[in-house]
Amino acid sequence: TSKGSRSRRRKKMAEGVKKRPTIRDLKEVPLAVGDEKKTESQEDQLDGFGDAGDGVRVPGTIPEDVRALSSSNPGGLVPRYTNAFKELIESRGDCKILRLAFKQVGDEGAGELGSLLKTGTCKNLEGLDLSCNNISKLGATQIGRALTSNTKLMYLDISTNDIRDEGIAEIATALKLNSTLTYLDAHACGISDQGARSIAEAIENNFVIAVVNLKANYIRDEGAICLARASRKSSSMRCLITASNDIGLSGTKALEDAMYDNDRLVDFVDYDLRMPNS
Repeated sequence: TSKGSRSRRRKKMAEGVKKRPTIRDLKEVPLAVGDEKKTESQEDQLDGFGDAGDGVRVPGTIPEDVRALSSSNPGGLVPRYTNAFKELIESRGDCKILRLAFKQVGDEGAGELGSLLKTGTCKNLEGLDLSCNNISKLGATQIGRALTSNTKLMYLDISTNDIRDEGIAEIATALKLNSTLTYLDAHACGISDQGARSIAEAIENNFVIAVVNLKANYIRDEGAICLARASRKSSSMRCLITASNDIGLSGTKALEDAMYDNDRLVDFVDYDLRMPNS
């Protein structure tokens, strides 16, 4: 019957399961001579790597003879800007564009770079990109002071650093004395009306500055009006970017009037005003 055939099939399936080998039934396969030698050499390579006692080695532990790199940086790692500084020094003044974005420069590196900017090491340096480097007002002060004696740098990008009003004030002070810097990018630097006033004073006293990018800061109407007044009178200014700030109606109107009165002034960077690629 159908019931009998089903029961016989179940019985056969059960017997088949019982006959299947388990992991305990598997016999150890002896290693070939070549494999055995390879295993011994691998064991020798593990000697000295992390011993947990009784000859038990712990994977992933650091050997005693391996030492961390000597550095003041967290983790004992050499800062990323070190090689760039080394190449700058070895160039013997031939380097024209130095790109240090995301190189962990910080205030310490900014201080070192400030010293280099005052020497013949940077005698032909025209462009400097320091964006996104965790530089504060202390590092910006060092860069600003170096600009007073540097007569070659034309492009400075210090954007996305927390230099705030105090830091941009130092750079603005340098701009009053510097006669070569034409491009300043300080967007996303935590600058408020106080910092905007400092930049406005620098624009009024500088006859070569052409591009100032202050996008994504905390500038309000007062700062915008100061920038507009200075840019309207400037004979060199060609680009003033103030987008993504806290500027209201009065500040916006002042900027629009400045661009109407100074027909060379725009609020975007033209291709020919950008920092060179090489």
